[in-house]
Amino acid sequence: EEETRRMAAHNDSLSLSLPDFEEFSKLALDEPIDDVVMIEKPADEEKLHEGSVFQSWDEALNTISVYARQCGFKLRKGRIEKTPDGVIRKRTVLCEHSGEYKPRNTLVNKASTKYIKCQWHANLSQPIQNNPHGNVYVTTIKNEHNHELSSFRMEFLDNSRPTQQMLERIEFYMNDVGLKPLQVQRALQKEFPDCEVYLPEIHKVMAKFHHKKRTDISNDAASLYESLLRRKDNDPRWYIAIDWDRETHCLRRLFWT
Repeated sequence: EEETRRMAAHNDSLSLSLPDFEEFSKLALDEPIDDVVMIEKPADEEKLHEGSVFQSWDEALNTISVYARQCGFKLRKGRIEKTPDGVIRKRTVLCEHSGEYKPRNTLVNKASTKYIKCQWHANLSQPIQNNPHGNVYVTTIKNEHNHELSSFRMEFLDNSRPTQQMLERIEFYMNDVGLKPLQVQRALQKEFPDCEVYLPEIHKVMAKFHHKKRTDISNDAASLYESLLRRKDNDPRWYIAIDWDRETHCLRRLFWT
């Protein structure tokens, strides 16, 4: 009986140390990065300030992403300025809670939303003049949040993402076996019993694979069309007819003879 009481007390202490399950279940698993107790100042916080210099956009964005995770919030991309040639020169990185929710129907009660006007942002620039090495600079940063920060949330998000081995199995189950998301989750849970497999993550991964598959098919159709045009240039007797979807700009039918 004494051992049972000790175990019950231990379980009570654990339940008090974790967030309420209902609150935990509300945490979004979306891809743009987030929020509950301010963690201690990261060791490399001095690396992110106005005037910070990076050798490339990749280095800058990676450093800021690591910094955000250490602090306990999630990032999303803001505005981007490009040259006429498409080269990025300026960009803004935002806290995912920036912006304001604007419902389409004003008669409907305001929905719960993550867009709560958080002011945290960083402006980055890669100037053309006096910048021979193409460095990226932090021109301004506003280090203020209007919400609590949570390292627990970031740890959960990191641990909820499928491993590389899981991604390969998801692609196999989707393309070769034809399983649905719930079936994929159950199959993965059996293959990886020591890992938690979350259905929202399965949905996201399968959506990405589906988009990639459609893109590959579109590229194949475009290559075929270009090949037919070259043949027609060499031989005017070729006849080619195409049917485009005016709304999606996708190729619906292709006929040649």
